[in-house]
Amino acid sequence: MKVLLIHTKYQNIGGEDIAVESEATFLKKHYELEEIYFSNQISKKPVSLIKQFFYFLNNKNKDSLNVVEDKIQSFKPDVIYIQNTWFKASLGVFSLAKKYHTKVIVKLHNYRHYCSQSFLSKVHLNGLDVCYACGFKKKQFRIFNKYFEDSYLKSFFVIIYGKAYLKILKNNDIKILTLTNFQKDFLIDQNIKEEKIIVFPNYTDKNITLDENLKLDIKNNGIVYAGRISKEKGLVDLIEGFISANLKELPLHIIGNGPLLNYLKREYAYENIFFHGELDHKTVMQIISKSKAVVTATRLYEGQPTLLCEASKLGVPSVFPDTGGVLEFFPENYPLSYKKFDQSDLINKLKLISNEEIINELSVLVKENIEVKFSENMLLEKFSNIFKL
Repeated sequence: MKVLLIHTKYQNIGGEDIAVESEATFLKKHYELEEIYFSNQISKKPVSLIKQFFYFLNNKNKDSLNVVEDKIQSFKPDVIYIQNTWFKASLGVFSLAKKYHTKVIVKLHNYRHYCSQSFLSKVHLNGLDVCYACGFKKKQFRIFNKYFEDSYLKSFFVIIYGKAYLKILKNNDIKILTLTNFQKDFLIDQNIKEEKIIVFPNYTDKNITLDENLKLDIKNNGIVYAGRISKEKGLVDLIEGFISANLKELPLHIIGNGPLLNYLKREYAYENIFFHGELDHKTVMQIISKSKAVVTATRLYEGQPTLLCEASKLGVPSVFPDTGGVLEFFPENYPLSYKKFDQSDLINKLKLISNEEIINELSVLVKENIEVKFSENMLLEKFSNIFKL
């Protein structure tokens, strides 16, 4: 069977990009796979910017679609497997698949697809005053909410994109893969037929290769955050919680880049808080393997936490908010999940990291749990069933 995978990579490589590449590596072992990767880097030339602006407005990037159409004509895939389309691949890939009568499977990773701001829903997710997807308070005029990257303009375009995407998912013969049951239930609430939706978590390679010769100039046995350094990721909540937990014997390592990095460096120049900037994936895995726990305080609804799943494979527990379907990737009655937006609960869970007995027990449990959920045989069977549908 021939499978064409299409994905737009992010400007700062993140968990979704890593997950897509891992899945592509797996698919190559069992199917004839061709891949098209686009980059979201934008040219600053005036002519190019104007062209990109119009591509934004109609959600069709002609330059990218020409590449996709050439590949469809030459490769003649049986299945087009679409991952992230924002914004370079564009939603026009669905029209091309329809033109060539090719089966389409789409996997929804990003919180934008589940945020009621994007879909212009009448109510926020779960009817709450604070959206579980974008982490911001409900507003009557949602178009003026800077919920995406703290930008009015970007938020406006994401709303256009989200509205158009929902219409495509509703009105076309497309199999939709969600990462969790939580995501599936929300799409059903958006009037997408249940039979179109299949819960299919991202593939995470159970064999994470560590370079024991890699020399790291950092303090071991600490707490690690790795990801985008931005407002919506809850870094201020995390650092304030860490300080309040008074875990002086445990350093906090913050890995990544983003618009909030310089501010955090200035405001939190503590001797046990270290900012490492962006590091390659192997180095991040090496640091995590030596740590007590991984932590996130994201204000977003996250689809599947790639980093937390990788940490589990290394036998490293995680602290995270109880949002969406994240708990679906952890053992029952997991004790390090805290109530979202509850700073005191975050502090209490951070304090548990210093309890050796709890951490040692969880180290075994999270590793066993994730290995069961991500067996290669089970994954191959699921792909086989989906491609036949």
